[in-house]
Amino acid sequence: MDSYSVGEVTLAKQLVAALQPGMLCLADRGFTAHPLFAAAAASGAALVWRAKGNAVFPVLQRLPDGSFVSELVATADKRRREDVCTVRVIEYVLDDPGRPGAQDTTYRLVTTLLDPTAAPAGELAALYAQRWEIESIFDELKTHQRGPRVILRSRTPAGVYQVDLVLGVGMGVASAALVELAGHRMRLGRHRASQRPRIG
Repeated sequence: MDSYSVGEVTLAKQLVAALQPGMLCLADRGFTAHPLFAAAAASGAALVWRAKGNAVFPVLQRLPDGSFVSELVATADKRRREDVCTVRVIEYVLDDPGRPGAQDTTYRLVTTLLDPTAAPAGELAALYAQRWEIESIFDELKTHQRGPRVILRSRTPAGVYQVDLVLGVGMGVASAALVELAGHRMRLGRHRASQRPRIG
């Protein structure tokens, strides 16, 4: 977290230093540009990042699970090709009537996990869908819990962190209670049963 003037990509660059082998890093579209992706991949962490819809990925090898091997090249490096990242691309759609905006949307994930046997496309797509849950929490905190256009009372960075922590804990407790209530009423697990990625 930082001041309003600091963008998400700048913050993401600071997080790359914390990545290490054995970690799995998920990221939304907007972060898949070559310099940031290459730096994160160099950490040894496994990456599963969503790509923008207009990103171009050449199909170098089609894999049995429907994904394909491709490459990520910096715009400035297109001719010299000195720093090419080999990646795997997974394209899928969600069959979820509860998400009208997801219907007819093709999602593309770029991953450093190149082996489809060790990391099947369907499993990575389902895992990435769970990443969206944090977006729901952000929406709840920014819009519903705090209220639109409400300015936090705190005037110091430490105070803002404290308020954010309290709101986050409160949201976690409320979410846990709702999940338990839904489980009792509908006999469903923690995640929506309708979120099934269709690889294609």
